[in-house]
Amino acid sequence: MSDLAQGWVWTTLGDASELIRGVTFKKEQARSSVAPGYSPVLRAGNISTSLLLDEDLIYVPDEMIHPVQWLSPNDIVLAASSGSIKVVGKSAALKSSWRGSFGAFCSVVRPNAAIEPRFLGWFLKSDPVRNRWSEMAKGTNINNLKRDHILLTPLPLPPIEEQRRIVDAIEEHLTRIDAAVDSMRRATAQIGRFRQTSFDQLFDQTGWKWTTLGEIAEIKGGVTKDAKKQSNPKFVEVPYLRVANVQRGHLDLNEVTKIRVPPATLDALRLVVGDILLNEGGDRDKLGRGWVWEGQVENCIHQNHVFRARLRDPGMNPRFFSTHANTWGRSWFETNGKQTTNLASISLSTLKMLPVPIPSNEEQALVVAELERRTSVVDSLLQSLERGSREAESLRRSILAMAFSGRLVPQDPEEEPAGVLLERIRAERDSSPTSRGNSKLVAS
Repeated sequence: MSDLAQGWVWTTLGDASELIRGVTFKKEQARSSVAPGYSPVLRAGNISTSLLLDEDLIYVPDEMIHPVQWLSPNDIVLAASSGSIKVVGKSAALKSSWRGSFGAFCSVVRPNAAIEPRFLGWFLKSDPVRNRWSEMAKGTNINNLKRDHILLTPLPLPPIEEQRRIVDAIEEHLTRIDAAVDSMRRATAQIGRFRQTSFDQLFDQTGWKWTTLGEIAEIKGGVTKDAKKQSNPKFVEVPYLRVANVQRGHLDLNEVTKIRVPPATLDALRLVVGDILLNEGGDRDKLGRGWVWEGQVENCIHQNHVFRARLRDPGMNPRFFSTHANTWGRSWFETNGKQTTNLASISLSTLKMLPVPIPSNEEQALVVAELERRTSVVDSLLQSLERGSREAESLRRSILAMAFSGRLVPQDPEEEPAGVLLERIRAERDSSPTSRGNSKLVAS
C-alpha cells in the first residue's frame, strides 16, 4: 500500500460499511407485475453504469424481505454474481427513497458515518476496485464476488469533510467531461446523417438510365459448408468469406476462416479483383451490405450467405455500384427482403432485380472520386471524435485516480483525521450487542 496524504488512513470496505445479502426466492414465488403485498426487487441487469434501472423488475411477497434488505437512501447496489465478468462489480447508488429490495445476485454496501456515501460510490467505480474484483470473481459458469472479496477491499479514507470536497470536485469535472462526450456523440450522429445524405445525392442524378443489377453483372451464391465432406482427401483447403467479413463499405479480414472444397468449386467461386460482395441475410438493416474485393487474400472464395456480383463490362466501376447498393439500395433491400422470426434475407432472384443507374464509365469514375474525397473528410472527422472520446475516458480515469490518492483537492490540517473518526465508530459498534450487524444477512 502506498503512502497516503495527511489525515488519511488505510482501512477496508468492511470497516467503513455493512455488506447486506439480497433476497433469495424461488422462481414460482415471484411475479412480473405489481400486485398488493408484493414489492420490486432489483437484479444485476438493473444496474447500469451510474444508475439503477427500474425496468424489467420482478416482484416478491413483502414477507420474504428482511427489514435490513429494504433499500435506504445512500445504499449502493452491487452486482455480486453474473455470467458476464463485465457485469460483476458494477454498482450504482440509490440516491433517493425507493420502496423495494434486491435479489440474491446483488449485494448492498451500506456506508457508516465514517464515509460520505457519494465518496464510496465513486470509489467503487475506480479502476483498482473494478480490476481487483474482476480478477477475484472469475468462475467457470458463474462469476461470483464472495463476502471477503468485498469486505477486505483496501480503502484509502480521508477526513469526512475532505471526502465531501473530493466528491464535489469529481462531479464538477465529470459533469464537464460528460457534456463534452455528449457533444461528440451528437456530432458523430450529425456526421452520419450528413454522410448518408451526401452519398445519396451522388446517386440522385437526373438523366441517368437505369437497369437492374442482374442485367449488368453475373451474380452467384457461395459455398455451403458440409462438415461430413471436410475430410475428403481430394478436396483443397482455401480461405472463404463469411457474413462477418463483409461489412458496409469495407471488408473485415482480421479473421478469415478456411474450408475444404472440390477443386472445381474453387475454380467456380474464386474471387477476382473488382467482384462486388453483398450479404444475403442477417438483421433487416444489414441486407445487401458489402464492398468490393481487392484481391487481399489469395484463392479466396465466399460462403452461401454472401453473394458475388461480377460486372460484365470491365470498364464499369465496381465501387460505384457497391456504394449505390450500400446507400440508395439499403432501403430497397429492407423493403424487398423476406423476414422470418429471427432472420431477414434476400434471394438471388431478388438481388438480380436491384435497380441500378448506369451513367457513362467516365461519370462513374468522377462520382467515385468525389465519393472518396467526401469519405476522407468524414473519416477524418470521425477519427478526431473517436480520439476525443478516448481522451475523455482517460481523463475520467485520471480524475478518479487523483481523487483517491489525495491529489485532487487540498488537505486541511485542522480537520479530524479519518483514523480518529474510524476508531470512534468501531468502538460504538463493538459496544452495541444489538447492532444489526448480528443479522445473518449483514456482514460488517
